[in-house]
Amino acid sequence: MAEEPMFNPDNVGVGKGNPSGYAWVAPKGTTLPTDAKAALGEEFKGLGYVSEAGLVNSQESDATDLKDWAGRVVKKSQNSFAETYQVEFMESKADVMRVVYGDANVEDDGQGGVSVKHNGNFTEERVYVFETLVSDTIIKRDVIPRGSILEKDDVEATSEDALVYPVTISALPDEEGNTSYTYFYDSSKAAAASYASAPAAGSDSETYGE
Repeated sequence: MAEEPMFNPDNVGVGKGNPSGYAWVAPKGTTLPTDAKAALGEEFKGLGYVSEAGLVNSQESDATDLKDWAGRVVKKSQNSFAETYQVEFMESKADVMRVVYGDANVEDDGQGGVSVKHNGNFTEERVYVFETLVSDTIIKRDVIPRGSILEKDDVEATSEDALVYPVTISALPDEEGNTSYTYFYDSSKAAAASYASAPAAGSDSETYGE
C-alpha cells in the first residue's frame, strides 16, 4: 500500500448529512455495524431529516491534580468521562416520536393517526447510528451502542422556522467501556486498492508445457 502524502485535500470536507440517510435507531442489544460500508440491518429504523444544525458530538472529562508536599503537581488523575450527541430531528412521524417521547408513550393506529403522551418515561436505551458525508467519496459513520435521551430542548412552533425536536443523547459505556464508535469509508481508496490488486490484462498464472 502506497504511503499517503502529508497533505491531501481529498480528505478535507464539510460535515453534511449523507443523502442516503442521516440517522437510524434500533433496540438495545441489536448487532452493531463494524464499518461504514455495510448496509444496516432491518432492525434499524430511519429517523428521516435532521436539521441544518447537524450532529454535535461533545466529550467532557474531569481530572484531579495530585500534588506533592511542596504543592507541585506531579500527576493528574482522571475522575470521569462523558460523551453526548446533540441532534434536531425534523420529521413529525411515529418513529421519531418514540425516540423523543418514549416507546410506551406513542401509539400509531396505522391509518395516519399518532398519539403521544408527555411524561418522564422517555429515557430507554437504544442503538443510534448517524452518517456524515465528509466529501464526495468519504462517509463517516458514528455508532452509539447505548444511547439514552436524558435532555430535551424546547420544541418551538413558529411561522418562520422549521419545527424540530432537539435532543441530547447520552452515550453510555458498553461492555468494553466504549461510549461510541466512529468508522470511515473512502470509496475512491477502495476502488484504487481493488484496481492495484487486480491481475494485469493478458496475464496468466498457469505455466504451460515447455
